[in-house]
Amino acid sequence: MVETLMQLTVDIPEKCPSGGGGGVKGMATDCRVTQSDLAELVGASRQAVNLVLRGLESTGVLHRHGRVLYVPDVRRLGTIGLEG
Repeated sequence: MVETLMQLTVDIPEKCPSGGGGGVKGMATDCRVTQSDLAELVGASRQAVNLVLRGLESTGVLHRHGRVLYVPDVRRLGTIGLEG
């Protein structure tokens, strides 16, 4: 799942202004992908995707604002992908 998020951030990047997503700086992707879409991409349930996204949010690796995903530090997200 992390690899898919990395790919979305790399393929559809947009620099976040300092005020974007509640003040989050970093990269964003606004690809209008739902949790169901992500689940289908990675072969998981929507509930499993939701758990992973919440976990990434709780560690500050990812911030969500609607369907926009903000990744303040893409390298940090990448290291999580290597670990898991």
